[in-house]
Amino acid sequence: MKSSLHWTRKILVRGLALSLLVGSEIALSANSAQAQPALNDASVVKTADVSSAQVGDTVVYTITVSAELIDSVALDVTLADILPTEVDFVTLGGTDSGDCLFNAGALTCDFGDINQGDPERVFTITTTVNNTAVVGTTVTNTATIDLLNDSDDANNSSSADVDIVGPTPTPTPTPSATPEPDDDDDGIPDDDDNCPNDSNQGQVDSDDDGIGDVCDPNPTGFLINGTGCSLATGAASASGFYWFGLLGLGMAALRRKK
Repeated sequence: MKSSLHWTRKILVRGLALSLLVGSEIALSANSAQAQPALNDASVVKTADVSSAQVGDTVVYTITVSAELIDSVALDVTLADILPTEVDFVTLGGTDSGDCLFNAGALTCDFGDINQGDPERVFTITTTVNNTAVVGTTVTNTATIDLLNDSDDANNSSSADVDIVGPTPTPTPTPSATPEPDDDDDGIPDDDDNCPNDSNQGQVDSDDDGIGDVCDPNPTGFLINGTGCSLATGAASASGFYWFGLLGLGMAALRRKK
């Protein structure tokens, strides 16, 4: 009888101990789950206001941080952005820029916890392209965020590219041709005009002596002078024609007498 009671009591004690152990593990598991921060997601997008720039130009970058909340809060959201050496920092802008600090070429922002329903964090960085930028290269600026309870870090960085270009060349004007003189305004330059002082667009020259008819005193080509008839061109003497004519007249007079 005592043996039976002993084993019964032993079984009950062991069962109670087992129950207490299982309950303790469940409680520890629950506490552990509460200690782990809830998973959330956040993203960053960076853009530039221009796609290309040259030395001396202003480039304004805009950074937008969004919390895609799965639970209630994104914990300890921070941002880092190291500016490229080809651009110089000018100023920060936007209502959320107060959470940021620029020092020694690096921008850091501490947004703290972002609660569900909070607006996006948006701010701008104004820069100037300096003379270390090389024409034909691309300047890349990258912003990166971090948070304690991020469930997806694939969207935790974003870059903006700006192509460096040279100054637009000033076109060289084509020199206008100096018009050749045309004293008679007939459209024929004086050097080519057979009558440079008399308008004659047709350039008619009946006797081909290089002098246009409108200014040629003998446009037909024959000249009658005291010694006889000669070609105005001077190419040949016409005195033979003169004597032949006189001979013809004499013969005609003889015929009449007969």
